[in-house]
Amino acid sequence: MLIALELGQTSLRNYYNDNIKGNYFYSLTTNLEIIITKLLRGAAQALKQFHKHGIHLDIKSDNFIISQNQNEGNNVIVCKLIDFNTSFLFNYHNVNDIRVESATEIYKAPEIRGNDRSKAIDNYENLDNLLNKYRKRFLFTRLDKVIKACIQLNPNDRPSIKAILDFLNYECNAFNYEKDKITNVKFCED
Repeated sequence: MLIALELGQTSLRNYYNDNIKGNYFYSLTTNLEIIITKLLRGAAQALKQFHKHGIHLDIKSDNFIISQNQNEGNNVIVCKLIDFNTSFLFNYHNVNDIRVESATEIYKAPEIRGNDRSKAIDNYENLDNLLNKYRKRFLFTRLDKVIKACIQLNPNDRPSIKAILDFLNYECNAFNYEKDKITNVKFCED
């Protein structure tokens, strides 16, 4: 077994509380949307990287650490994913062996109570936890569309983390669950 450690700055939750919450510049809706989009891009990139190897099963803002190496001009705040003790690794586990009892209860995706186990669980937990409390401030924005996509009750209707990143990077304009409602747009592919 190999363990690699990287020094991080602070959790995503603490970063938000220390740098954004109560800061007048970021309290303006446009600025807040920009900074939350940057944070979300960083969290989504970290989750996309982990999804190559497994399903985390305990996505919450405390389980993302802000990287010390940041480039102010970037459109992303780089995050690292931590706390893998509830994670399911594809090479070492059978999908039927996924145990979610120790995951944080309030962030669990609805299908966890059944037998459906997929990466969609992490996408639900990520957006439900990180953005749902801001939803009213971002009605009819791109962030609102991401929130709506990720909290779809049917896990098959939720976008992949790749589709979320593509959407946040303006490479597509709608998610697959919207196909019967919207036409003449580029849909995010999973």
